[in-house]
Amino acid sequence: MALDFATYLGQAKQSEYNVHQQYFFLTCSKDEKVAAKAVEKLGERSGDAGVVMHLRAALEDKRELVAKAAATSLGKLKADNERIEALSSDKVSAAVRTQLAEDVATGSKDPASQGAALLYLAKNSGGSRSLSAIESLGALKTDSARKSVEAFLKDPLPERREAARKTLQTVGNIDSISPIADAIRANTDAVLMEETGYEIMAAQSMDTIISSTSNRDNLVQRLAFRALGARAVMDKSKDKRVVDTLESGTKHKDPLIRGAAARAMGTLATAESLKVLVGMVDDKSAPVRRDVALALGNYKNGEQIDVLVKYLDDNSPEVISGAIDAMEQRQEALSWKKIWSLAEHSDAGVRASALRALTTLVDRQDKEAVRQVVSLLGGAVTDKAQLVQLEALAQLGRFNDEMAVTSIAIRVSAEEKELRLAAIRALGTAGHPSGTPLVVRALDDSDLQVRRAAVQALGKLKDSSAKPGLQRRVELEQDAGLVELIRETLKTI
Repeated sequence: MALDFATYLGQAKQSEYNVHQQYFFLTCSKDEKVAAKAVEKLGERSGDAGVVMHLRAALEDKRELVAKAAATSLGKLKADNERIEALSSDKVSAAVRTQLAEDVATGSKDPASQGAALLYLAKNSGGSRSLSAIESLGALKTDSARKSVEAFLKDPLPERREAARKTLQTVGNIDSISPIADAIRANTDAVLMEETGYEIMAAQSMDTIISSTSNRDNLVQRLAFRALGARAVMDKSKDKRVVDTLESGTKHKDPLIRGAAARAMGTLATAESLKVLVGMVDDKSAPVRRDVALALGNYKNGEQIDVLVKYLDDNSPEVISGAIDAMEQRQEALSWKKIWSLAEHSDAGVRASALRALTTLVDRQDKEAVRQVVSLLGGAVTDKAQLVQLEALAQLGRFNDEMAVTSIAIRVSAEEKELRLAAIRALGTAGHPSGTPLVVRALDDSDLQVRRAAVQALGKLKDSSAKPGLQRRVELEQDAGLVELIRETLKTI
């Protein structure tokens, strides 16, 4: 009887009556395909709030075919509000919510809706889709989307933090400085976060940077002081405010500010700024002395080399590390033996800096010296500190050498994902063909990020022997983004 009545209504010319036939099939039919077909037809009826209401309810249907059809129909009707609201409902299956988010993210023209959908994907997708959603949020260039990206700066997953950091650096909005300062304070990838904040700040106008040197947040101030020197160099500025502001910064009671002002003076790299740095050499704060050392790294004609040599015996490891880094930057090899000895220092940061400097400073024409450095790095891949292991792997990647590949190979199957990633990337950077089989094996790693790094490394190696492995991975890989990358890589090797 009900079916007859529904059929009768379906023949009516008025839409407010004939729509009830589809409502009946949706709610009463035991045939999933019939119900899904009814949902599909409802998606052709625009301008009817009742249709949208029924489709929203159908998202919670236990029949997957029906729920997914409802998601598609809501998309045809451009019902963004209902689709976004459904993303937070546990009554809608995860698969349907993902479909809704993807549809809104790629099909909606409303930035707010796109932002909400992308945020859902960033939080709830795995692998490359989560990271690409973070990047897409940044591309929206709305305040709410940017704030969503900033929230990922403290995400538990390092790959999401890195995606957020890079995205914010690309966007370059000054309003991101405070969240970045908070991330630095939380010790979340503090060094990288500071460099990102510095790059964003340095891209601002001179007036904005100078104004930021008076910010209430001392970390924001630090970024502003550091950026002031870079901005002045980029602008070839003669603005007296630059030197006056930096000189006042070198006398600030907060060591973070004194150190930042020193770094900026080093960026200016003038005779006048060198005089200021000389006056800061014996600052009571070790972080400031480190910043002074790094500032001296910008001078290329031997200026104050005696200070850097003295810093190699400082009682603070961070000052020693800074001095080594400065010598590397200046290509100063006169303290080679001392730096070599510091590769055995008790502090991991010092050991890492020494390994990096030795790799840079070694004469590549001196085969015996190169062999010794590669051997030293090979031993360091089993250092007790992961920081040193990671640095050793990265530096081994700077040698197109089979001996270097052999040392890197030790960590290709490491238990720690960070080490596997570093090893794979090093093999790609080294470019030696003996590394290709190792990278191909990593295509089957259980971690998506490692598999992606392996594909990228093979793209750098450009070894045609990797093609079978890549082609096989195309058939096995479940991540759509990585499949696309593999196919693009196959075209280049």
